[in-house]
Amino acid sequence: MAVPASSVSWAIEYLSRAITSWIEDHSMASAHMRRIGVAFALTATARIARSQQHASAALPAPTGRFDIGTTVFTITDSSRADSLMKGTRYRQLNVQLWYPVDARRGGVHARYLAEPALLPVLLGSQYYGIDSATLRTWGELTTHAWLNAAPRRGSYPILTFSHGLGVVRANYTSLVEELASHGFVLAMIDHPHSGVAVMPDGSIVSAADLGNAVNDPAATRRRAVDEAADITFVLDRLERRTVAPSAAAVGPTIDWRRAGAIGHSSGGLVAVEACNRDARLRACADLDGGPVTPAGEPMADFAARGVTKPALVLRSQPLYSDEDLARRGRTRAQWDATGNASMAALDSLGGRSSGPLFIARVAGTGHMSFSDGPFTMPTTLTQFGGKIIDATRGWKVITTTLREYFGAIFSTQPERFPGDLMSRFPELTLRRSLLHNGMP
Repeated sequence: MAVPASSVSWAIEYLSRAITSWIEDHSMASAHMRRIGVAFALTATARIARSQQHASAALPAPTGRFDIGTTVFTITDSSRADSLMKGTRYRQLNVQLWYPVDARRGGVHARYLAEPALLPVLLGSQYYGIDSATLRTWGELTTHAWLNAAPRRGSYPILTFSHGLGVVRANYTSLVEELASHGFVLAMIDHPHSGVAVMPDGSIVSAADLGNAVNDPAATRRRAVDEAADITFVLDRLERRTVAPSAAAVGPTIDWRRAGAIGHSSGGLVAVEACNRDARLRACADLDGGPVTPAGEPMADFAARGVTKPALVLRSQPLYSDEDLARRGRTRAQWDATGNASMAALDSLGGRSSGPLFIARVAGTGHMSFSDGPFTMPTTLTQFGGKIIDATRGWKVITTTLREYFGAIFSTQPERFPGDLMSRFPELTLRRSLLHNGMP
């Protein structure tokens, strides 16, 4: 797909900075990556390529008490035809599980890029404008998880994780490792045609497959429904244990009374949509994804209907000086107005909802702070200025908020959230939105 350089620059800027407005956030997500064929097709401008600094990638060590394991498997949904798949007529998903294991002294740590054939794809597409030297470090990087390790006996909640548009699932490793080390099972799903994935037959499926459909809000709503169905299909197969043996072994450790969904950017919309549709999912978290266009057109069905179960919206909050805004052609008044509009949009969503909606922001974060970006591709956050939160500090705020949110919702005392989170993390602001009919 040919990609105009001007569109590339604008898309990379969007992905590099946080958007204070949910309205602006996902409308740009629908006009940002979708219009240009998403990160798979991105080619960096010469200015960005020159400014990109080679980074030796390293992931933060998980802080929980459990060692972690990981395993990858592929499943095919023969009930859903998919004409865009290359090697099959049906919808096919790569899934990666992360889960607690007993302490180990031997074994193999899983590679950051579980599918080695993914690296040349990222190099060839100049993924997010990242220099080839940095991308090559991803091919050498290992995770903290033991590959195909036997799960630890016990009963653990399960969370699905849906990637952002055009983002490889590996770019969320630091988040899922941390949650797994604290006793969660994570199921990361490669949603066909909205990420970048190499299938078992060697074919590549990516958001570039969507063509001009990336521009259409109605098509985006349909895609959210399709990807919510992906989540349901993965849960079905895990519950029935009709998956690869290494994944089926994790099945008995899953507590199906404690199931939830997380997603980043457009994947956040998918997580909320799935939570509305699948009775097993008790709660969801949307990491910096917005539900409507600037004109207010829904980008997912729940945006019109409201959320029906507890939902956490965790948003970025870039810290720009007046000089930073001026370089963007904005004034402080314009920036503040955008933020006010976003809060009004979220309260409007809360007013249509029968489930509680929590709205949080982390000061100093950008859109890619809700990924491995601060560690593996920091210029997606730093190249446009502003005050950026320390990488490890931001990761700690985000993962602790997620962990305590799901922990509370899954407990017998959900009202204990957010507790003292804001006193422990002054960077975090969190409040509960208005609920349907003024319910407390």
